[in-house]
Amino acid sequence: PFCEYVRQCLRQAGVAPLSEAEEAEVGSELAPLLGQWRRVVVFFALRALLAPLWEALLLLDRLLFLGERGHLAALVPLFDPALSPRNYAVVGVRRLPGADTDAAFVAALPPEAVAICDGGAH
Repeated sequence: PFCEYVRQCLRQAGVAPLSEAEEAEVGSELAPLLGQWRRVVVFFALRALLAPLWEALLLLDRLLFLGERGHLAALVPLFDPALSPRNYAVVGVRRLPGADTDAAFVAALPPEAVAICDGGAH
């Protein structure tokens, strides 16, 4: 079954098929590893489930980092998430003494901004 899968992959990639000796060598090297397929499936399933959560936590951490240092920051979607789930940008503005950056920053944000951290006036 696995050798047939390799044959089909090589055929689709336009690569010359393996000789019988090469197939036997590959089969003998991979035989002990094929018994671990369940572990690979579990790993990738957990990775697929937890990746969006991990990425959201990283974005929020960066947003709060800027806020803790007194900067204005927001999470802004850049494009359709169907193209890529990594569609957010952390946008920040440094507060300058005597300048009213708060109102201008918030007014410039698109309505789709999902989180704004004002960091408090310093």
